[in-house]
Amino acid sequence: DFPNIIVFALENLSNASVTEEETPYLQHLQQHGMNFTSHFTGGGTSEENLFRLMYGVPVTYRPEIPASVLVSELERTGYDVAVFSERLVPGLSGKNKIWEAWEPTLKDRDPTIPAFVFFDLIAASPAELDQKLREAMTDVTRAR
Repeated sequence: DFPNIIVFALENLSNASVTEEETPYLQHLQQHGMNFTSHFTGGGTSEENLFRLMYGVPVTYRPEIPASVLVSELERTGYDVAVFSERLVPGLSGKNKIWEAWEPTLKDRDPTIPAFVFFDLIAASPAELDQKLREAMTDVTRAR
């Protein structure tokens, strides 16, 4: 039985914005989930940083790598992979869905199959992001 893996890429959200008043759900996740605070960016742009996160290699290798080993291995072990983003996430082509598609996709998924869900949201207010993630997490974790 594998756990669900949920990754949030929250662009333009500073750690100082995660407060009880503005983002209570994010603060709860930060305090009770795995919170990686020593990650170093892999490039000068958000797209390069996402590439580094998905592949674990420097962005100079980008033209030479066809598919993400992380995603391939997760699928090989039975994970249902879904990506919700407002842009193409490197290494996850074919998995991308626009952000607004998360609700029907997650509500219809088989809760007995482990999920790797990658959320990438740009330019939302911290409070709006907090609410969307609360709703999405409810659907991802239901019946598990």
